[in-house]
Amino acid sequence: MKEEYLIFKEFNDIEVASHIAELLKNNHIDTVIENNKETSSVWGTNNFNNDIKLKITSKNFITAQSIIENYYKELVRSAPEDYYLFQLVCLIPSS
Repeated sequence: MKEEYLIFKEFNDIEVASHIAELLKNNHIDTVIENNKETSSVWGTNNFNNDIKLKITSKNFITAQSIIENYYKELVRSAPEDYYLFQLVCLIPSS
């Protein structure tokens, strides 16, 4: 029986969705991107609709979320200590 792909994340930017999909694929999680965004955009239209769906099987939801969290934690760890955003209210606990 073929497993159904369910919406895992929604995006308004195809590049971000593709990047996350590639990250998951590199960690052996099959993905499907469903792009419902109109190809022709008129100047001044609202481009903030989450019309791009990243789908995976439900059995991979927890693993996929963990992969994404670890990816972003590593990005934060690799940023220079004097990175300007760290000078703002620090919301990220140091480890």
